[in-house]
Amino acid sequence: MQVATRGIAAVGQYNPFGVSPDLRGFPTGAQMVSGVEDVRRAVREQIGYGADLIKLYADWRNPTLTVEEMHVAVEEAHKAGRKVAAHATTPEGIRNAVTAGVDSIEHGHGADRQSLEMMKAKGVYLVPTLSVVDAARAELHGRNADELVAMTKRGLTPIEAIRAATTNAAELLAWPDRVGSVEAGKYADLIAVEGDPVGDVTVLRNVKFVMKGGKVMRHGFPRN
Repeated sequence: MQVATRGIAAVGQYNPFGVSPDLRGFPTGAQMVSGVEDVRRAVREQIGYGADLIKLYADWRNPTLTVEEMHVAVEEAHKAGRKVAAHATTPEGIRNAVTAGVDSIEHGHGADRQSLEMMKAKGVYLVPTLSVVDAARAELHGRNADELVAMTKRGLTPIEAIRAATTNAAELLAWPDRVGSVEAGKYADLIAVEGDPVGDVTVLRNVKFVMKGGKVMRHGFPRN
């Protein structure tokens, strides 16, 4: 895994909301910041604590962190060889994050053509989390294959969805030499299913075989 530790959000713009100001030090879901130097310190702290990447909240219903604040986060992260992911669901929030130089946009549900074209021009990855939009319930842990199914519902072919989850994801993580494809010298993290996922991507919902780092963790096929 690559772990972002705590997200970084603008003061008052992330859960929990409506907490009495008398409750000093109340636990929050993100590290709250306000101003360029506050952001710089937060990023440096997180890297010092071992964060593999930095996650920012570019918006929360409305744009929150400024371009300048996010630019400083990108500057500090990239100096340390870390990438920056930005939660952004509004067109302006996405454009602000892309202008600031982030490496990926998480969710992006409200993206318009202009923001998508900016992302394409700058080589910014989109991590869409479409399965959450389609799901009847919010708790989706262990149902990762639904994301690939959701991608095909929106126009990707099965092989394009599979590549998005494997080779493209490995490139975003800067791990193309370790994971993402079946080649000698890589981690040998593999799954197998009954059926052809290139013909029907939904078969990926029923994983029969799992290998982790070359070690078989699950073998659901009949043994000869």
